[in-house]
Amino acid sequence: ISLRVVMVFPAVTVAIALYAGTIDGVEYYGNGETKKVSWRESQLKGLRRFLIEKEEDILKALMLDLGKHQVEAFRGEIGTLMKSLNFALSNLKYWISGKKAKLSQIALLSSAEIVSEPLGLVLIISSWNFPFGLSLEPLIGAVATGNTVVLKPSELSPACSRK
Repeated sequence: ISLRVVMVFPAVTVAIALYAGTIDGVEYYGNGETKKVSWRESQLKGLRRFLIEKEEDILKALMLDLGKHQVEAFRGEIGTLMKSLNFALSNLKYWISGKKAKLSQIALLSSAEIVSEPLGLVLIISSWNFPFGLSLEPLIGAVATGNTVVLKPSELSPACSRK
């Protein structure tokens, strides 16, 4: 697979696979690093730090691209993303823990567990009308589930794509 990242958030450099030809996202996923709870938490915390540190820049970009007022932009994009990040961080360990599976009577002395596994590589193509929310909301889910991500921002939101 030969892909190229169009958008990389500095605080989440590992979560978004770098496709400059030197690091392959499937290869990175294959090394097992993304399965660790600590990796997932660090990436989600990095994304939250990015939103906090770049809030002013994000609000300006949303004004330039879409004419969104700061209150609307915060409520519709940054605020909802922060809620999702906090929710994901507080539930992450529960989500990835194994769940006891029901077995038939014939397997009386056995036990089974259902363990969720990441699928590997996720492509996110964002829309122009909610360039941050509809890019980063699936990013939160993809990272929380242990996947590497390629994020393609909308070319119709150039200021937001540069952030």
